[in-house]
Amino acid sequence: MSPGVRTLTVLGKFKPFGLIAEATDSNPNVADSYQYFLFDPDLTGQRDGDDGNEAKFSRQREHELFIRDNRIIWTSGSRVLKRFTLSSSIIKACWSHLGRGSEALLCVLQIGCVTIYNTSGEVVSVPLPRTVVSIWPLPFGLLLQQAAEVNPTSNIPFSTASPTLGSREMLRKRDMSSHLILRDPLEEPEPIYLEERGKLNIMKDYDERTIWSSDSFPLMTSYNKGKMQHSVWAVEFIESSSSVVPDTVIPKRVSFRRIWQAKGAKKAASKVFLASDDAVPVICFLILEQKKLLSVGLQTVEINNEIMFDVKPYISWSISAIAAAPVVVTRSQVKIGLLPHLDIIVLSPENDLFLYVGKQCLCRYVLPSWLGQSLVSGDSAKTDSGSRVLKITGLSDAVLGCINLSVNHSQIFRCALTSNPSSSLANDCIAAIAEGLRSDLYKLFLSLLWGDGYSDQKGSSIHFEWEALCNIFLGICQKPTGVHLKQLKTSSESSWEFLLSSKFHKTYSRFHSGITSVSPSDLEETAPFCTETGSEERPDNSFELMVQSLDCLHAVYESLKMDNLRKQDLHRLAVLLCNIAKFLGEKCYIDHYIRDFPRLSKITGACTTLSSSRKPPNIFRWLENCLRRGCLSTNLDDLPDLIRKDGCSIVSWARKIVSFYSVLFGDKPVGKKLSSGVPCNIAPGSYSSNEELAILAMAGERFGLQQLDLLPSGVSLPLRHALDSCRESPPADWPAIAYVLLGREDMAQSVFRNLSSSKEFEMQSNTSLISMSIPYTLHLHPVIVPSSLSESLGLENAKIEDTNSVDGSVIDGMEHIFNSYTQLRYGRDLRLNEVRRLLCSARPVVIQTSANPTISDQEQQQAFTVPKLVLAGRLPAQQNAVVNLDPNIRNIQELKTWPEFHNAVAAGLRLAPLQDHESTTVGLMLGLAASYRRTMQPDIAKALFFHVPARYQASYAEFEIPTLLQSAALVSVGILFEGSAHLQTMQLLLGEIGRRSAGDNVLEREGYAVSAGFSLGLVALGRGDDALGSLDSFVNRLLQYLGAKEERSLLAPSNEDLRSAAQVTDGSTANVNITAPGATIALALMYLKTDSEVIFSKLSIPQTHYELECVRPDFIMLRVIARNLIMWSRIRPTSDWIQSQVPEFVKNGVSRLQDDMDDMYEVDVEALVQAYVNIVAGACISLGLRFAGTRDGNARDLLNNYVLYLLHEIKPVSAPPGNGFPKGIAKHVDRGTLEMCLYLIVLSLSVVMAGSGDLQIFRLLRFLRSRNSADGHANYGTQMAEFCLQVLFDCISKDRPALLQVYLSLYTTIGSMADLLVKSDSNVCDSLSISSLKVSLAYNEAVSSGRLASSSGGFVQSIFLTSLGKRCEEILNSSTEMKTNLRDYLTSETWPDDQKDVILLSWYLKWFSVPSPSIIKASVEKIKSNCKISASAVPLLRLVLPSTHVSAIREIDRVFFSID
Repeated sequence: MSPGVRTLTVLGKFKPFGLIAEATDSNPNVADSYQYFLFDPDLTGQRDGDDGNEAKFSRQREHELFIRDNRIIWTSGSRVLKRFTLSSSIIKACWSHLGRGSEALLCVLQIGCVTIYNTSGEVVSVPLPRTVVSIWPLPFGLLLQQAAEVNPTSNIPFSTASPTLGSREMLRKRDMSSHLILRDPLEEPEPIYLEERGKLNIMKDYDERTIWSSDSFPLMTSYNKGKMQHSVWAVEFIESSSSVVPDTVIPKRVSFRRIWQAKGAKKAASKVFLASDDAVPVICFLILEQKKLLSVGLQTVEINNEIMFDVKPYISWSISAIAAAPVVVTRSQVKIGLLPHLDIIVLSPENDLFLYVGKQCLCRYVLPSWLGQSLVSGDSAKTDSGSRVLKITGLSDAVLGCINLSVNHSQIFRCALTSNPSSSLANDCIAAIAEGLRSDLYKLFLSLLWGDGYSDQKGSSIHFEWEALCNIFLGICQKPTGVHLKQLKTSSESSWEFLLSSKFHKTYSRFHSGITSVSPSDLEETAPFCTETGSEERPDNSFELMVQSLDCLHAVYESLKMDNLRKQDLHRLAVLLCNIAKFLGEKCYIDHYIRDFPRLSKITGACTTLSSSRKPPNIFRWLENCLRRGCLSTNLDDLPDLIRKDGCSIVSWARKIVSFYSVLFGDKPVGKKLSSGVPCNIAPGSYSSNEELAILAMAGERFGLQQLDLLPSGVSLPLRHALDSCRESPPADWPAIAYVLLGREDMAQSVFRNLSSSKEFEMQSNTSLISMSIPYTLHLHPVIVPSSLSESLGLENAKIEDTNSVDGSVIDGMEHIFNSYTQLRYGRDLRLNEVRRLLCSARPVVIQTSANPTISDQEQQQAFTVPKLVLAGRLPAQQNAVVNLDPNIRNIQELKTWPEFHNAVAAGLRLAPLQDHESTTVGLMLGLAASYRRTMQPDIAKALFFHVPARYQASYAEFEIPTLLQSAALVSVGILFEGSAHLQTMQLLLGEIGRRSAGDNVLEREGYAVSAGFSLGLVALGRGDDALGSLDSFVNRLLQYLGAKEERSLLAPSNEDLRSAAQVTDGSTANVNITAPGATIALALMYLKTDSEVIFSKLSIPQTHYELECVRPDFIMLRVIARNLIMWSRIRPTSDWIQSQVPEFVKNGVSRLQDDMDDMYEVDVEALVQAYVNIVAGACISLGLRFAGTRDGNARDLLNNYVLYLLHEIKPVSAPPGNGFPKGIAKHVDRGTLEMCLYLIVLSLSVVMAGSGDLQIFRLLRFLRSRNSADGHANYGTQMAEFCLQVLFDCISKDRPALLQVYLSLYTTIGSMADLLVKSDSNVCDSLSISSLKVSLAYNEAVSSGRLASSSGGFVQSIFLTSLGKRCEEILNSSTEMKTNLRDYLTSETWPDDQKDVILLSWYLKWFSVPSPSIIKASVEKIKSNCKISASAVPLLRLVLPSTHVSAIREIDRVFFSID
């Protein structure tokens, strides 16, 4: 088949970017000449993050070194990476590997020295004793060629008699050597030896001029002008011949061994490079004088664990050429050892451009026709038609699949040898075929792919590229009909079908692989299976080509199953594989693909050829068996051969998954492979469990969280389980990437501090670490927590709330909170950032208003002044104009109170200089008291008492101290003197409870009394029985404040009568409405947990209707709480205990609310009901305090019942909780009282269950927030919300962010299955989710059986997975036609006509692991031929079909063994 013709993709005119970069520099160009070279960024490890198709065809994919005089500019596209300026002119520069690190170093040759830079800019200068004319890179050093001496010394042979060599002798030999080797930047160059006829001599032949060397293989080529001879040398290490001196003193020396030579060329080869021919590396020489390209094959031999190079004499050929270069076109993902598969682009003497694979010519390239027209149209001087013909005159600067082409118009164009865009599926399939096919078959495939039967003129879209690949196989399978044959539609289409069949949908779907739904119209356009074959057009070995191609493409198919984003590609490949399997008679393969994509049964006809019984590999089946029985018990035939092939990169995705499962379930590493033969890279580090070894394997394979998200949810579960089980305490010697994979950035940061070599740093660079994380969570989950918030967000110029910033320079006083401790503690989320944002009061808030064009920005701003607390707004619609708050409004102080308080708290915690604001003082006093709690520190006490006027002398002028400051001072005093029972302080606080008011604000007066009572209780906290001195007078006074009739105590404050009277007079006795709450709190705290019967009886609950009229209902609640705090040990989580708190007359009254009310006309029913609900609420609050955080089940149920009771009374929403609660109380009490008591009980319930994440409590809270619905009943949406709440809190409580993704994926799988039963137009197109669900259930069994170790259970709730499995079986068994369809499938191997039945049958077959009909029939025949079945064949069927579910076994028995 003659070579095809392809059109080059012209990327544009070429100009070195170094020239553009120079134009931006101010330094003038001294030298006119310059040099540059392009290279693959993989050489230096500086690959840009973009690995997509666009990157392959842009200058961003290539790096450039531009050299002029003494300067070097390193660029990537139009971006300058580095600039180097040296002291003298540059002779030559190249990249080379020196030392023990794997980092490539930039070596620059100057007169007298070699300057070496690493990629970070560090520099080392190596002086040269003699003139070096050239440098060349080798895999383990830098080759230096010295200039010949003017007066050469006599030839002194190398002697091995002396065990050591003096330094002078070594220098003399180095000066004699024509070639030196620099193996480390910190060492001196060493002489190179020549191995000839078994002897070693110093290399002194200055005529052997080096013309090429390899940085991948230890090879060098030279040309001897005198002998007109080209030579290929193998660079090898030689052992020291001395047995006395170790290698540390005399290290291994480097020698040259000639492996090939050829004479006859008058000039040296203009170009030498490595290429590939039939999976063998070849060295190519471009001999311009002969206009030919000569190639020499290489072979490797391993001797004593060392690789020796030699020449393959039978691989030697030449082709006509005037220019040539190595390119990567046909096998972009294949490597031959360390060398990528390199094709050859050749410019013939006739100026034609050809692509070769070895000596096989694949195609001829031509320039696009529009290029010549554009050049001529731009030159008005050229009008003749001949000038329109472009002729390629030269090629250069080949990097991967791009080259520079010189044309006869003195122009240079950068061209790509492959089209753009490129089909990833086509590339994967071609690469798999390249790796899996035998050499002669692959050459046949290439001739078909690149032959004249192919044309890329139809278009450059990925669709046509995939179509061309399919045409190759379909051309063998059937008469050439094209892949897509549009069939006429006779029936009318719906709007949806019309949209799916539109050109836009097809174009959009091709470029968006996430669209996985397949419409029936798509299948109608696919060519039907045809049994007619054009055998006369097929090559002789085409059948064998199809057999091996099926295996290779099936490996790609199984690998694509492990990538959720490649389902569209997977479907396309399944269509092609069905055609190939149909041609080969592989019924099991066809059945395998139809089970994955049931709608393919619509286009599958009967297989008329001789069928094969080969069982296709199934990676899902292998994973499931690995989970159920362990790695060593699995069948390796379930894995494609390419997965176990060393160095096969195209199915590396599936290989990685298999290797992770293998080590997780018992396999161990043996060298670079596992004992099962699967290659696996394992990161260094210790491990004590299979889970830890699996993490090291994931780290070694650079398989991060982003890759984990691409796996099917069931497949990812065991790997997430391993991460979860190792996260708490991983070994301390792991690399940083392993810690990032676990989410332990704190440990990864410690590894960075201890890096000791550049190799380790390269292995654990921040770029590598980010690749192990998830890009869309980097702002929430920094990989290496940096020292500033801007870095943690990954933004170069980020600021806090940058979008809300006015000038970007506002200081909010909280910059200090971002330190190493807080970043390690809160590095997982933005809580600290949110706290800072919420506390920030130094910026105007955003006000969303409509723009008013009639008001200028200046008019809006000039009427306002700026207070110390910025209460301003910003108008984004009006160029961020700042609008300040009017300070003259009436309630300005109320608006500023809480903001100033928060500022004061933040400032007080920071202990920064403070301003004299009221709220600032409050915050400072509380903060200082808390800091010095229970210390009675005199200086703090003096500062606090300064704000308590009761401490002033009677003659002292009264200060105007706000009541808020006085109240805060009293509470602060209680905190400072807590538990001290300090007598003078207690006297002061007692008097302050009943102090006459100094103002008219009743709320301030009551708040002041409560503050004094709370402080008094703190000072005597729990000291009621053991305090020094008698507390009787204190108790009597407090009881008086409660309204008791005891005599007035003598312990009244001396200055009480000197206070100014307010307009609201208190009279001669205490105002109980103000003093009672504070006194109650004081008594409760003073006798906390003392079980004092005396005080308990004093705090009595009204026992008669008359007493009830004298006490406010809310005061009754306080008394109930106080009594129970005192009698702490008597609190019981029972309904009887709560009812015992209610007086009998109250219980009797509320119990008769539904009866005849005539005999209660004299009773205040409202007072009874209010007393009842307040007493019950007080008892529930006591329960909450007593059982706080205990999650006591009895307390939980009791409080929950009272919540439901009050809910039902407010608005009936469910059945009443029981008969023990009075009914109808809502008619006699206001809604506000019921709501308040309800929420107090709910709060108590939450306190008891704090930290539990109890689902029922969250359901209750959710309902309370949504009670504004019409009926309050739960519906499907409510149930779904409850499920999400459960999942969310499970994720949060267990610190498993990825859990939500797994839950939803598994849950929606069952949802889509259920939808298929009720919808005839379901959009389900594949059954892959069933396989993923089966793997998740196998994972559940592995956890429950102990095959996967876990101290905290499985990664997903076992009950959840079990329920999914049961629901799946219910769905499959609910089909009425299933048994009939299964019988037809097993007997006649036909699928149902109805699409819904096809999908259900495919689910059934996959779920119950039913083999293909041919395998079942073979098993049945085996049983019938060996056994006589009289009853049931189920036991025998289970023996021959061990993986099949017993339910399916019974159905098989009914079909083949039932006796009708």
